[in-house]
Amino acid sequence: MTTPCSTATNHNFNIVIKASLELINLPLIDILANHVKDVDLFNRINSCQTLLSGRNQLRTDQRRICFLSPPAKPDYKQFDVTLLYKLIRNLCPSLRPTQGWGNEPQPTNTQLGDDIERLRLFRNNYYAHAVSNTIPDTEFETLWKDLKSVIRRIQSNSQTACSVNYEQELIAIENYKFTRGYLKKCEVLLKAFLKLQTDERDVPSVDIEVNQTVYFGSNATITAVVSSTPPPEQVIWQKSKDGNNFHCIDITKPNYYGSNDIPFKPLLVIPKATFDDKLNYRLLVRNKIRESISETVHLNVTGSPPNITTSQETNIKCNCLKLIGNVSLYEDSPDILEVFWTKNGEKIDTRGSGGRLSEVTIGNPSLIIRDVNVDDAGNYQLTAVNAVGSTTSDVIALDVPGVSFENTENKENGTQRYVVTIQSVPSPLFVQWSSKGKNEDVYTPIDCNGEDYKGTINTIPHPVLVVKKSHLENYNYQIEVTNFFGCTVKQISASEKVKNVSALMSASCASECFTILHEENLFTQKDVIFMQFLCKETGCEELYSQCIKYALTNKALCYFEKPPDRTRNKFWKDVLQN
Repeated sequence: MTTPCSTATNHNFNIVIKASLELINLPLIDILANHVKDVDLFNRINSCQTLLSGRNQLRTDQRRICFLSPPAKPDYKQFDVTLLYKLIRNLCPSLRPTQGWGNEPQPTNTQLGDDIERLRLFRNNYYAHAVSNTIPDTEFETLWKDLKSVIRRIQSNSQTACSVNYEQELIAIENYKFTRGYLKKCEVLLKAFLKLQTDERDVPSVDIEVNQTVYFGSNATITAVVSSTPPPEQVIWQKSKDGNNFHCIDITKPNYYGSNDIPFKPLLVIPKATFDDKLNYRLLVRNKIRESISETVHLNVTGSPPNITTSQETNIKCNCLKLIGNVSLYEDSPDILEVFWTKNGEKIDTRGSGGRLSEVTIGNPSLIIRDVNVDDAGNYQLTAVNAVGSTTSDVIALDVPGVSFENTENKENGTQRYVVTIQSVPSPLFVQWSSKGKNEDVYTPIDCNGEDYKGTINTIPHPVLVVKKSHLENYNYQIEVTNFFGCTVKQISASEKVKNVSALMSASCASECFTILHEENLFTQKDVIFMQFLCKETGCEELYSQCIKYALTNKALCYFEKPPDRTRNKFWKDVLQN
């Protein structure tokens, strides 16, 4: 073992020894005190399994001065650099260095945690692990300059309430006149430290760290710091589903590209993490004498496919249609990679439209169709893709308007009220109720404000026709709805009687009956009971059963020969009795 010397050739080494003994611990004391109050230290340690029984567990002599049951309080000034670093590392996660605990920072890494690592390395390299009692001037100038930079940054860091002026302490050490008594004290401390190091020989030590939550499809990296005397000869990465039964990882496989099993700096890389990688991991280290296993870390892989909602806006004046797409992500999901619209299942090339179709981007997933014409009719869908998968929106059908009669009401004032539902993308350009007399050929627009049609409206999505029942005998009525793609006309029968009775009587099959009645507008698509009656009367059993299926699918009213379940028994009996 080397002994500090007071000769000029060893002065550099003596300065480093004094800085390691009397300066390095000062900022660490302040940093720990700023993040963990002395009255809270016992409870913080008591809730940290790593310090109690893990790889970084406190030694007996360390517990004696820091793990004091309340109301006793520890004296941080009694803690050496080893204990201070261990407590900061395990109790202050916000101070995690850029490269992780136990790793040498890069020159550009200047966070507070990075400088804590530099203080540890300074002490270890030039005090605990010194193999010579001399340091050349050129080497000393470099390390001393680096130490000054570290001290200056910590001094000015807002997270550190400095109890002393570290820079002034550093200047005082640099100008210190060493005595034989002081050098003897240093020699005793060096012997004690090396004795602790010797006691812990033969047992490999390994710590692994990982960003425990990663997005699906992103890189996951597990780093390790290995300490071993004698040097480690083998490291093996292992994984487990249940945390009990571990299996060795073949890091040569493509899904672990970038990993290595270099004994002193092993690394496990998962280039594109999936839900299959949501496992427990650990590292086994062997030297010539013994082996050691790290603590287990769990990798949590999160993510969901994109969410999509769509709507539309029609600009009638500009003959323009906007298919609005809203794409969102749940928290902890990977970013959107691509968005695109399809028409009838085919991906739309907006760039080849000559500017008629707007560009669709991740930031603006809506599609604008300018100068809308009949060629634009079709089924449109928006698709969004991320690393987890893709989501496709519901269909937006661009077509001529869809018109259906929702219900008919007989009012007490002698009027009949017809309610219509219009489904149209793009929005209708024109909606109009019209009527014509029994002997007329042309429909004439109805005056919605007239006394005969009071309550009639042409507004979308539910136009309403209110007409006197007496008019139904003499007039036919229709509604006309027009959009960019064409016109749809739906008619209301002028009466509830069959005009062409002879044709109905001479019909040879059920389909001919239905055709005649439909042409005279005596039933709608939801008049299933009427259809069932005709099927039953004409013996069309196959069509009869299809009526029930149709009614169940389209939520229309129908009746059953036999109740399908017991919950309908009462309703069925009421029907029979009435």
